[in-house]
Amino acid sequence: MFGAALQPDGKIVLVGDADARVAVARLNPNGSLDTSFSRDGKKLFSWGAFSRATAVLVLPTGKLLLGGFSGPEGGNIQVARLNPRGALDATFGSGGKVAVEFGGDDFGHAIARLKPDGSPDAAFDGDGTATLDFGSLADLAFAALLQPDGKIVVAGSTQATGDFAVARLNPDGSPDMTFGAAGKATADFGAAAFAFAMALQPDGRIVVAGQRTGADDFAIARLRG
Repeated sequence: MFGAALQPDGKIVLVGDADARVAVARLNPNGSLDTSFSRDGKKLFSWGAFSRATAVLVLPTGKLLLGGFSGPEGGNIQVARLNPRGALDATFGSGGKVAVEFGGDDFGHAIARLKPDGSPDAAFDGDGTATLDFGSLADLAFAALLQPDGKIVVAGSTQATGDFAVARLNPDGSPDMTFGAAGKATADFGAAAFAFAMALQPDGRIVVAGQRTGADDFAIARLRG
């Protein structure tokens, strides 16, 4: 299991992968499988070779928005939308699924913004996609949050230094130059560290949590907004 969300009715949605396919399950508040979801509480579908969902969002309509990737090295960002009963939403993308292509050999954080129908939002960096580089090696993004002012915060790790890597974008997809150094900030834990989750405090500070390798410790940092 890589992602989870709580519905307003108390039901719990879990996402991940099984047998190289996207796996989704919905539980009742008491932990039993919700058989109103895909008949048995579970759903499997594929985005292509090796599919995994890493995040899920419950929309106000009750539909579920899933994000993840396909390919053994996570080569393609994938998005899907499910109806409340678990069927792929045919009004989103192609048969309920959208593949986001970035192209080239860029190894930076990759961010995309889609319109409600799944098409790229050209108001976001001109084509709906943006990348941010922290160094010459691969940068990995695992978490994102939307601030009340519309700014977007993304967190993960940079292989160049092994640090937490956090970036903030303006609503139009450009780097927020008021955050860190040219929109980017890092947190050094003395060993390779990966940020997997974030939370925004009421005072605007950003809490980032993940793992420090070596001793396999929790790693937590708090950044000023």
